Amino acid sequence: MSVSETNRSCNTFWVPPCAGVFKINVDRDFRQPSSGSCGVVIRDHTGFCVAACYGPVFVVSALQAEAIAVRQGLDLAKVVGLSFCVIESDCQEIVNAFQKGFSEVPTTVKSLLKDILNVATTFSISFSFVSRSCNSNAHALA
Repeated sequence: MSVSETNRSCNTFWVPPCAGVFKINVDRDFRQPSSGSCGVVIRDHTGFCVAACYGPVFVVSALQAEAIAVRQGLDLAKVVGLSFCVIESDCQEIVNAFQKGFSEVPTTVKSLLKDILNVATTFSISFSFVSRSCNSNAHALA
């Protein structure tokens, strides 16, 4: 596993990855406890949508919903057979957790993030923070 973390945001538009790398944009919508949804979009270096998914999630917090979106993104990448990925999220707290550890993450999310790292061992992967405007497709799905 190669897990690198970047903390970058862009101004207003999605930036494609290098050839051979796929971007997994994830987002969540959280309205109230137990009611939320997740959206995932995977695109290649040309911007072509390789795969996408969305669906309801039953969670206790927006952070938990975002973590589930990351996990769903990895699951979808695995089904498609991808190896080199960048996960982009507009949730700074999730990206920080992968950069700085899980000590400040609520217990309801900690085990899920550890599970994500376990799944990530099958990929060469990085986690990156992006602005909402760079994550609009995943946000629209959620």
